Amino acid sequence: MKHISFARQAYAIALFVAGFGTAAIGATIVTFDPPGSSATYPEAVNDDGSVTGYYADASFVYHGFLRTSDGAITSFDVTGQGETYPVAINAGGAIVGAYLTGSYYTGFLRATDGTITTFNIKGGNGDTEPNGINDMGTITGSCATGGFVLKTDGTLHTFNVAGAIGTDPIAINNKGVIAGYYYKRYNAYHSFVRATDGTIATFDPPGANNSTALSINAKGAIVGTYKDTNKVSHGFLREPDGSITRIDIPGATWTEADAIDDKGRITGDYAIPPKSLVSGFVIDAKGKIASFSVPGRRPHTYTSAVARTSRIITGFYFEGSYRDEVFHGFVRTP
Repeated sequence: MKHISFARQAYAIALFVAGFGTAAIGATIVTFDPPGSSATYPEAVNDDGSVTGYYADASFVYHGFLRTSDGAITSFDVTGQGETYPVAINAGGAIVGAYLTGSYYTGFLRATDGTITTFNIKGGNGDTEPNGINDMGTITGSCATGGFVLKTDGTLHTFNVAGAIGTDPIAINNKGVIAGYYYKRYNAYHSFVRATDGTIATFDPPGANNSTALSINAKGAIVGTYKDTNKVSHGFLREPDGSITRIDIPGATWTEADAIDDKGRITGDYAIPPKSLVSGFVIDAKGKIASFSVPGRRPHTYTSAVARTSRIITGFYFEGSYRDEVFHGFVRTP
């Protein structure tokens, strides 16, 4: 359940050209699949290297998984019957996500001891989808009435961007600042940031037709993806002061920025013509790019998340054509 994804201004693009290179020396990529998986989708990783996400079995029923840094994989289901979608993990190993009950989603929190607690946001009509959890255990996500923030003591705040018919908080940092996107009509997405006092600022990168903020770090820097008026995808970086820079990999037909860590490193993916093979990238705080792909037979490599400080990246890749693909997970360590 990769969040809606569409696939730095001129001075930054020139810097990126100068720094463009191959995968960083010493980086290691390990691929994995939970037992019985027919498709694996990692969603999040913490500094210990623990990865969570979901996978489809042979019957295309979805289950949650936790892969620890030693490679051990634990599969889990909220109901015991599948349709479980973990999407975030914090430093302590607590996992949040949603599971399907009928035609609605219900939120869940999986503690480090494996205990699972389910919850619905009051007024949410049974549709609750957590998207992020910080190291304090504060959870953010969406319900039928808008966005929510739920603290460990049970304190709940719900909110909406003014005039929006849908508000989807995606990420929360340890200060409690939230980034996400909203829409006032379907298929017209715009980004927002919500401060700890509840103040919401909306924004779009210059020239954007749609934009989705996907990640926020400790300093409040935000990355995400947008489409321009020609429906070409670009990444973006929004600094804490509100300035926005476009992210384009040189020569790419499209670029998507997925996550930013507390040191300012950005990860994402891009496609290069003419074969449009997809590769992952990492941009360090100085603007230097390292490109990487999972080794194999024409694999397409998509990133999902980067750990806050340890530079560990997770994501998925597939081999073959778009019509005959098989999805697998990977972990990249520096």
